[in-house]
Amino acid sequence: MTTDQHLNTGAMALGSLPEDEAASFVDHLETCEVCAAELESFRETAAILGSSVAQTPPASLRRSVMEAVSRTPQLPPLTESTNGALGRHRQPAVPVEPETGPSTVDEPEQQLATVIPLHRPWYRRTQGLIAAAVALLVIGGGAGIVIANSSTPATQTATACVAAAPDKSALTPNVGSGGDVAYAPSCNTAVVNMPNLSAAPAGQVYQLWVLSGTKATSAGVVTPNANGSVPAVTTAVHAGNTAVGVTLEPAPGPSAQPTTKPIWVVPLTA
Repeated sequence: MTTDQHLNTGAMALGSLPEDEAASFVDHLETCEVCAAELESFRETAAILGSSVAQTPPASLRRSVMEAVSRTPQLPPLTESTNGALGRHRQPAVPVEPETGPSTVDEPEQQLATVIPLHRPWYRRTQGLIAAAVALLVIGGGAGIVIANSSTPATQTATACVAAAPDKSALTPNVGSGGDVAYAPSCNTAVVNMPNLSAAPAGQVYQLWVLSGTKATSAGVVTPNANGSVPAVTTAVHAGNTAVGVTLEPAPGPSAQPTTKPIWVVPLTA
């Protein structure tokens, strides 16, 4: 677990945080607009990634999953716990050979198997999460299964969607000069190609925003390369968003809302 909640948005978007950490992160979202916006963006990007490579499952998959379920032994219910910890699974009592004479030995109690919880880091749970999702979709009669290539980052898939979209537009700035934004409404995605930026003044950083009128949603801190070039940034954009822009903000950033006038703005309409 990281003590910096700002670093947990990716794990939360994948549903990979343990329950206690997820609850703590939900509390954090109530006071952090930046993380709330970033979480929404990550979830939307994951949806774009999945929908772009959806496949119809083979007819044999449901049968193989059900066969695997039938071979997997299930543990009995947990006993009640009095101290808040996990209980223990009840196991069948060990049979006792009957004696020929009267016996004063009480009937054996059911044996209890202690449950030891195993907590694995979220980044080690990928295979288990995918297997559970496949089983759920197959058993529930899902129309398709999302199979994502883990070697392909979501941003690359979103960029490919924009590149191939018939409604893609190349938009230019009305504040500042240079650079452009490739925007495809059908992909809910914009690829932001910023112009070269000089090193930010001391104590400040560049921050990218998605604007909706006077409301701004952070798309993250932007760090120019040594030669001033800026890597392309892929960000989620939706109906109602009006522009993307860059401001100078107090370091280390990100700011919850812009504190200075934008130095570069690209309207999201041609």
